[in-house]
Amino acid sequence: MGSPRLMGGVTAVAVLGTVVSGCSSATSARPQSATVTRSGPAAVQYADDDAKAAAYWTPERMKAAKPLADEAGSAAERTLSATAQPKGGAPVTLDPVLPSAAATRTTSGGVSAAGKKQATWKRGGLVAKTAGKLFGKGDGGSGFVASANVVTSKDGDVALTVAHALRTPTGKWTTNLVFVPGYKNGKAPYGKFAVRRAFVPGEYMKKDSAGKWVKDRRYDFGAIVLKPLKNRKIQSVVGGQGIAFNTPDRPTGYLFGYPANGNKGQTLQYCSGAQVTDPTGVMPHGMACDMNGGSSGGPWLKKFNVTKGSGYQISVHAAHTPKSLISYGPYFGASVLATFRAAEKA
Repeated sequence: MGSPRLMGGVTAVAVLGTVVSGCSSATSARPQSATVTRSGPAAVQYADDDAKAAAYWTPERMKAAKPLADEAGSAAERTLSATAQPKGGAPVTLDPVLPSAAATRTTSGGVSAAGKKQATWKRGGLVAKTAGKLFGKGDGGSGFVASANVVTSKDGDVALTVAHALRTPTGKWTTNLVFVPGYKNGKAPYGKFAVRRAFVPGEYMKKDSAGKWVKDRRYDFGAIVLKPLKNRKIQSVVGGQGIAFNTPDRPTGYLFGYPANGNKGQTLQYCSGAQVTDPTGVMPHGMACDMNGGSSGGPWLKKFNVTKGSGYQISVHAAHTPKSLISYGPYFGASVLATFRAAEKA
């Protein structure tokens, strides 16, 4: 089995102890500033007058967005061992919440995805609303699409994705970020939510002794704070999945996302199954699954109720091995919890 490869999206970096200014354009959400310290998460504030990002992502542009090519892990990443996992702490669990407007619908249909083969999610429920596509622009204005998911938060405006969808290889923050919950066939049934702030763990990337950026995929996690749409926060519109940190178990789970090899990324896809081990020791969560680029940032759920479509998010889809078809995700430990709490307070 080869080293896990990053899923579709933009490779991310974190700049320790510096201030970073993001790239901008006439149609991009322009980062104002970003400060990173060794003890806290990296964060960016997007300009309030740049809400044009949602208007930029028309149905045609959403359908045409392509996931960026997967990238192989660096030599430094491959030296990481299972004995150097991120720090944990006392377990923290937040329960799922339903939308405030109405109960979540479910539809008929069996649950058949198991092992490596993905399937289209047809049962509706909470996950059909909370999971969605994250659109944005990276270096040079290149468009990308990844996945994200709304979780329960104090202010009701936080979704989770991967760090490599929020930071670029050159140290900039991605722009034109818009989250579309419940995306299906180019449509945005609950609207397009512009990103107000974005956070990644400070450990995600640093410079080595030669001044080269080196990423640590054990911290490939991102939290986005979404602007209200028509004076409603996203959690009141679509609800939120539960979330669990510092969990010692490796449960059978469900993995969701919008991969390019599943109906061309136009429908929510999923896999389910038992955990498998990453032989390189980089990622603690693994599952046999053939979802590829575009599913990066999709939710990894435990205690998933297939009738209600609800569960507890314990990771994000961050990497895969293209030959053995194993998907991997980072551990939600102390650093990820701190990043999530920072997003809650933003």
